[in-house]
Amino acid sequence: MINKVRTYLGNMVRSKFVRSVTTVASGSAIGQLIAAVASLLIARLYTPADMGLYASCVAIAATIGVIATGKYEMAIVLPEDDRDATALAYLAMMIASICATLTLAISLIPGDSILGLVGLGGVPKGWVCFVSLFIFFAGLDAVMHRLMIRDAKFRPLAATTILQQTASNGTSIGMGFWKPGLGGLLLGNAIGEFIRHTWLFWHQRHSRHHRITVSKYAHLRKDTNVFPC
Repeated sequence: MINKVRTYLGNMVRSKFVRSVTTVASGSAIGQLIAAVASLLIARLYTPADMGLYASCVAIAATIGVIATGKYEMAIVLPEDDRDATALAYLAMMIASICATLTLAISLIPGDSILGLVGLGGVPKGWVCFVSLFIFFAGLDAVMHRLMIRDAKFRPLAATTILQQTASNGTSIGMGFWKPGLGGLLLGNAIGEFIRHTWLFWHQRHSRHHRITVSKYAHLRKDTNVFPC
């Protein structure tokens, strides 16, 4: 019995699935460790007011970002045909772009009445515009994450978390020493996201060159109209 258990555990440890999960989890753990260590310094470079406004911006972007893609990214791993998966990815990114653009338009409405409702009243419009950028990045991240899983590119996926946290927190710390304020935190987040998605796009550069027609989008929309939730 013990030998059977040992054999089972040995096969499980050597399985491709377990190695893939361990790789992604390790990247996430290291990324979180970097963020935790950096937060000790960031908390001393920025005021509680800056941290609170930044948390509000990120929370708003994260909340809207959950539905920014229409949840079509959830179906990317399902199609057997790569052209269908690519079309779903493009469709999700287009919806995320529209959602981010609408959010930007709303944030630029004169006055603070709308921004005041979400706790951003009095924040310069230039900084509030970062919220729409973060919404787009949230949608893009959901799409790229599913594409990397579909292509079994787990090591690059793990590495990008480490790169993002290093770039984001490094920029925020640098800005904190130079010119502390809400802008330093927002800029750090934006640079981290930009580097993350540049890395992900680089690893997808040879995978998504299919020509997608309007009829293909209509066909996929019909096939997945009950899938998004």
